[in-house]
Amino acid sequence: MIARLPVLVLATLALAVCSANTAANGARSAAGQLTVSVLWDDAMTNKQAGVWMGYLFARVQYVSDHARDYPNVPGIVQARFEEEVHARGEAVEIYRDIRARKPEMANEYFDALEQVHAAGFMREYVWHYLKQPEWSAPAGTLRASEFQAWSAQHIPNHRAETRGRIKLAAN
Repeated sequence: MIARLPVLVLATLALAVCSANTAANGARSAAGQLTVSVLWDDAMTNKQAGVWMGYLFARVQYVSDHARDYPNVPGIVQARFEEEVHARGEAVEIYRDIRARKPEMANEYFDALEQVHAAGFMREYVWHYLKQPEWSAPAGTLRASEFQAWSAQHIPNHRAETRGRIKLAAN
């Protein structure tokens, strides 16, 4: 789990990682070691930039911790199911920390995601709202019908959001 850092410290770390390209894949390619970069895109234009940075760093951490599971090919990293579950859970924790200090930072999307997390449906949420065609069914049981009923009552008309991306690049 990543440390829940204050936004200013997180932003400083983010800039350091962007410029230094933290190594994420220990395998060597012909051009050298692949590194992972955070692509801010529209993550930095959002009021919740600190939360989205935390989400992206959680993805970087997951890729780093599971480097063997990722192809040694440069390009945008399409999130895997467990990676996305991990990163969304971390984003919720960061959001809670920020909102506890600054209630004005409340956000409809992260309020809904916090409800999902508290209800124990993060895996179901990711599968339902963010499923990628290349994902195979996750290990373990998804409570799809339970989640459908819960979400209809608690987060009707919900739309998932994602800000920023991560990318593998050759040195």
